[in-house]
Amino acid sequence: SGASRRTSTFVDTDSFEWHPARVTIKHWQLRDLVCKTSVPNEVMYVSDRTVCSLDLRKGNIRTAVEFDFEPRCMAADFGVVAAGGMYRGQIGIARRQRDPDSKLDDVHEATQTATVFELGGSINNSISLYKPGSSSVHALVCNNDHTLRVLDIRDSRYTLVDTVQTRVPLNHASISPDRKTIIACGDSAQLFMFHPDEGISDHIWAHNSTLSTSGDAGFSTAFNSSGTLFAVASQDGKASVYDSRYLQTYSDSTGAQTTEPLIHVISTRPREGAGAFRCLKFSTGAEDLLMIAEQTGLVHVVDARRLEDSQVLEI
Repeated sequence: SGASRRTSTFVDTDSFEWHPARVTIKHWQLRDLVCKTSVPNEVMYVSDRTVCSLDLRKGNIRTAVEFDFEPRCMAADFGVVAAGGMYRGQIGIARRQRDPDSKLDDVHEATQTATVFELGGSINNSISLYKPGSSSVHALVCNNDHTLRVLDIRDSRYTLVDTVQTRVPLNHASISPDRKTIIACGDSAQLFMFHPDEGISDHIWAHNSTLSTSGDAGFSTAFNSSGTLFAVASQDGKASVYDSRYLQTYSDSTGAQTTEPLIHVISTRPREGAGAFRCLKFSTGAEDLLMIAEQTGLVHVVDARRLEDSQVLEI
């Protein structure tokens, strides 16, 4: 493995658009508060007690969902908007009143009020949505009480499918495109991997392995669209990228299983608060890019094919 070099140009920094979106951060470490949805040209983001919808083509902003708490995390896809709160595992769920394949111009959508539940535990640090089949939507909810909860969301209600206990507070989780692997990171320098519990159910998960990653807590995980690559971003300013096809694990000096990543992407300000990596995403288009955000001001854009080529954007 090696460190990514900042040599390439993927984004023309002289040509860009900006929108006056007021994104509010209510927890200094949790900054995954903006997401692209399946609706063309739409981005959603957290603003105080609401989730807003931004039309990137027209620049229109409107309130999509209202909550009775200030979200610390949010996910929106498949016609569902879900946000997590600070206390007792608060989660707010709203079903959007639109065809998720429609364009923004097609539907004049009324503001929804989220139905709020308490899952128990402490703060919900992240929510990730996925479809296990054609009908329902599942959510991975990471909580400070050391649990990963799997919810089946129907309308604005949920059923608890599984609760996986870990040894540390969890900060983020992602599921592979084939729905056979969950990766999760938390308040340790490790990445946890889960697979379906054979003989029980495809929706009941068992801890399979633990990989040593960096020197600090992890705050973001992601798979690329093919599932061949996955990555974790850590608070010490190191992001590790792995190939899921070649995980040859061995025990490190602490006894944990580890494997060498394909590459480490290093922050411009490693081990500084401003340079902590907080959010990491793979692109879904043809470009095959990996984006990693430092806590303030800078975003790394990495070529996910070559990996050693990257660009740093000043925001």
